[in-house]
Amino acid sequence: MNVSINRRKSSRTVLVFILAIFLANQSPSAKEKMIDNRIVSTNLCIDTLLIALIGTKDVVAVSSVAGDPRYSLIADEVKSLQKVTFNAEAIYALNPSLVLASNFSSPKTRLALSKLDVDVKMVNYAQSIKDVENNLSYLGELLGASTKAAEIIKTIHLIKHRSENKVTLEALQYSANKYVNGQHSLISDILRRSGFSRPSQMSENPQAGFLSSEFIIKAEPQLLLLDKNEISSKNGKNSRYNNAIYKLSDQTSIIHVDQKQWSCGSPSAVNLIAQLGKKHSEILRKKNAGK
Repeated sequence: MNVSINRRKSSRTVLVFILAIFLANQSPSAKEKMIDNRIVSTNLCIDTLLIALIGTKDVVAVSSVAGDPRYSLIADEVKSLQKVTFNAEAIYALNPSLVLASNFSSPKTRLALSKLDVDVKMVNYAQSIKDVENNLSYLGELLGASTKAAEIIKTIHLIKHRSENKVTLEALQYSANKYVNGQHSLISDILRRSGFSRPSQMSENPQAGFLSSEFIIKAEPQLLLLDKNEISSKNGKNSRYNNAIYKLSDQTSIIHVDQKQWSCGSPSAVNLIAQLGKKHSEILRKKNAGK
């Protein structure tokens, strides 16, 4: 009987030992899995792509402006998430496994995070729809969401093809602070894909810069995009613009667009392409009817 008891004890000891080895072997991967679920995004444009790809699951924090509906298209989705600036101490305190940052982010902060052994991945600022697609592919692979990335890119392609217009009209985006984005910018690419080109008067001015209202008036584009913020409900105008801009309406179609629709390279850019594509068709119909 003592022999039987000793055998059972011996068997139990062996099982405990095997279980201990199994758990010891499993603990690193379990820890890795836990760490992999702590993502911090530090740029609004990246925030938008991140949420489009994986939602808020596994996301610890997003950029400080992501919750502001004036600038963010995902304000509602990220209400419950922490907000963070690109500050090494603040980010490190969140114990992240992965930090997503813009290629324009502070090199000093990136260096500080690397010294703290924080994994920081750079995402390029999008200056074209192709850049948006590349960022989606890159993040999709990085986050294990390649299938979702491919689905979004397919949607972008469908909108692009539907919005192709054979007749090119001239269009210009003009910010309330008199800033005009350059030829190689996301908004310019969106306009091109919608069937518009920059006014011929700007062929010698391909770079971004501040332009006077007089210059815009002389350019006489068929479409003028103005900022939607601070627009008056009484007259439908933005008081930050010179009133002479609105007197162009006889020969120029003016629409107000939220800057957040195009300031970041997000999937929502396809909605603006579709909107502008319809506007192109409308302007062209009016133009042909007046002949």
